[in-house]
Formats: sequence, C-alpha cells, structure tokens
Amino acid sequence: MTGFGRAEGVVKDRKITVEVRSLNSKQLDLFLKMPGVYKERENELRQWISEQVVRGKVEVFISGEALHATKHTSFDRELIRSYYQELKEIAGDVAPEAETDLLAQVLRLPDVSSTTSERVDDEEWAGLRALVAEAIKGYDAFRKNEGARLQEELTKRVKGIEQLLTDVDAMDAGRTDRTRERLLAKLWI
Repeated sequence: MTGFGRAEGVVKDRKITVEVRSLNSKQLDLFLKMPGVYKERENELRQWISEQVVRGKVEVFISGEALHATKHTSFDRELIRSYYQELKEIAGDVAPEAETDLLAQVLRLPDVSSTTSERVDDEEWAGLRALVAEAIKGYDAFRKNEGARLQEELTKRVKGIEQLLTDVDAMDAGRTDRTRERLLAKLWI
C-alpha cells in the first residue's frame, strides 16, 4: 500500500512543513531529509519514526524556512588584513603592473567569515516532533482508507468468483454421467 501525510506549522519563528510518503515494502526502508539545523538530532527522529512506521519504503521530507532573518555573518578583520597584506606583497613581487581585486580574493579564502548557527532548543524540537506526528497520523489515515478500499474491492471480487462457481455447478450437473456414457458408447462400437 502507498501512503501520504502532510503537516505544516510555525514553530519558534520558523515555518516547518513535513511530508511522509511510502510505497509498499516488506521491511522499513527510511529516507529522511531535513534541514541542517536539525541534523544533530536526526538519529533520535529516525528511531522514533521507525517505531511509528513499521514497514514500507518511507520518505520523510522536513523543510523549514525562517520567518524572520536570524542569520548573522561575521568577518575576522585581523585575518582579512593579514591575508590582504600578504597577497599585496606577493602581487608587488610577482606582477606589480597587474590590477587584481585583492579584497575579492581574500573574501574567498577559508575562515574569513563565519555564520552563527542556530541551536535547536527543546521547545522547538518538541514542536517539530509534533508536526512529524501529525504528518504520520495523516499518513496512517491515508493507508487505512486505502486498505478499506482494497478490502471492499477484494470482497467484491471474491463474491463474483463464488457466484461463478455456483453458475459452473449448475451448468455442470450431469456432465460426468454424459461423458461416461459417451466414452462407453465409443468403446463398445
């Protein structure tokens, strides 16, 4: 059976969308895609989902977008000055007539900038788990609905086969005796 569930909500200034999809499979094959801010707790979420969803090729997609920009990038000014001076001296020794935007080159070098990463607190994690639970609840409802439709279809087909068997029994009445008589008649000719 297939399944689908979706949940959306706002948790601590972040709009989060959770989608759960599955195809039939004998074992659980879980694919989980989530924003990097939640990666440190991925194993915990993976374990919890595997307790809720027992089998199937299951894909869980979690996306989040900040409602208000909260990222802050800072630059290491001393490191930038040091890189710039060194590149300026090298450029003066190697090619004094060359015009190069050294600052652009310096800004591409490692460790000159850092972006503060957001930590996920317990309240936000609980909100995320609640949205995942809501999506799984929708997923379960989808699967139950699909199961009920399949049961109805199979029941209808079994009743059709039973009716055909009844029809065959009515058509078959006396066939064995007629066949026996025909075979005996051919043997005594």
